[in-house]
Amino acid sequence: VWDGFVDEAGRFLQKGPDFEGQIRQLRSGDGVFFTKPGARKLAHYVEREITRLLAGRSGPIALPSEPATPDTSAEPGKPAPRPLAGPIVPLVAA
Repeated sequence: VWDGFVDEAGRFLQKGPDFEGQIRQLRSGDGVFFTKPGARKLAHYVEREITRLLAGRSGPIALPSEPATPDTSAEPGKPAPRPLAGPIVPLVAA
């Protein structure tokens, strides 16, 4: 992300092009924290890198399994303990 927040000479930029290419204030007055446009630009770089890393992974995902026998330590009249994992549901409608 460094290249997105410095000028052509590699110097720190307080202002520069945002995610959409408009010149905006990218850093707050202290020069450390990002403004909203700067944070969006940073998020774009991070999302792109995460997508690139996840695209190379296509192996099986191990999910926790429930114990084969019921929990005998549960007290009568109390709610059942929470399961280790919930049902698997698609995140995108077909």
